[in-house]
Amino acid sequence: MPEHEENKDAFDAKLKTEFNLLVQKWRDETLFVSSLGKQFSHPAYVRIIAMGKEGLPLVLNEMQKSNDNWFYALKFMAGEDAAAGIDNFEDAKSAWLLWGYKHNFI
Repeated sequence: MPEHEENKDAFDAKLKTEFNLLVQKWRDETLFVSSLGKQFSHPAYVRIIAMGKEGLPLVLNEMQKSNDNWFYALKFMAGEDAAAGIDNFEDAKSAWLLWGYKHNFI
C-alpha cells in the first residue's frame, strides 16, 4: 500500500475515534438539555461541525443509526441544507440521507 494511502487510513481512523468520543460526550452532557441552542453550541458538537466535509460520512452514518439532531451540523458541514423547508424530522432525515448517497458520503 502506498504511503499516502496508509496516512489517509490512519487519519480516517483517528477522525472516527475522535468523532465517536465527541458524540458520546455530547450525548452525555446534553441529555437533559432542552434548548437546541445549548445543544448545538456544546463544544463537542461544535468540534464535530469543524470536521467539515471530512466528517460528513461519520455524521451521516450516525444519523442512520440514531435519532439525534444532526441537521444543524450537516447544514454547516455540507455548505447547504438538504432538508430546507421540511418540517418533519423523519422526512428531513430521509432528505439528508438521500443527499449523502447522491454525493457519495454514504
